[in-house]
Amino acid sequence: MRSARAGDETSFRTQTRVERSFVWTFLSKLHTVYVFSSSRSGDTPKKVLGGSRGTLTIDGYTGYNIVTDGDGRERSGGMSHARRYLFDALPSAPEARERLDIILEVFLVEREVQKLNIVGTKEHLRLRYSKAASAMERLREWREKMAPLFEPKSPMGEASSIHEKSMGQIDGIPQRCPDSHSQQRVRIGIANRRSNSKKNHFSSATSKPVAAT
Repeated sequence: MRSARAGDETSFRTQTRVERSFVWTFLSKLHTVYVFSSSRSGDTPKKVLGGSRGTLTIDGYTGYNIVTDGDGRERSGGMSHARRYLFDALPSAPEARERLDIILEVFLVEREVQKLNIVGTKEHLRLRYSKAASAMERLREWREKMAPLFEPKSPMGEASSIHEKSMGQIDGIPQRCPDSHSQQRVRIGIANRRSNSKKNHFSSATSKPVAAT
């Protein structure tokens, strides 16, 4: 799937294995492809994306290194994963709300772009420079100020760690602001597949890849 632009993976129960299997999701402009594997190793990304070029929006998991190191894909970070951890931290750390609000500003730029039907155009890039860049900078400033105030294993500490890994892949240049719609499609697809598994739709961790538009 050489046109893939985003990826994610999650553990998955099947009828034929005691151990957890994994479902990998790869998103292109037109398709979402699900690949089942008994392992979370980098073998699946290599099989699906090996030898391809372009940008791949993923979280900080090292299993993707095999297709993003060296001459492989350019790795782009995203905020959807970190955002979920921030929501989890809210009950014990109300300060997380400020960071969530800033992330929302970035996502709303992408929503506006979709409504204007200018995704991937120069006008899209202009809006990212004019609206998203300042939010990205405020995210960095907030993280530097707040991260030392929480224990690493606290909910907020874990959220900060996840965000640090994600932001480490986003250099603040607006071309790399996360595509929230793409990441949401990946995560919703995984959630649906996990839900379907409870209805015994899948009986083997070695099932062939499943494509869905």
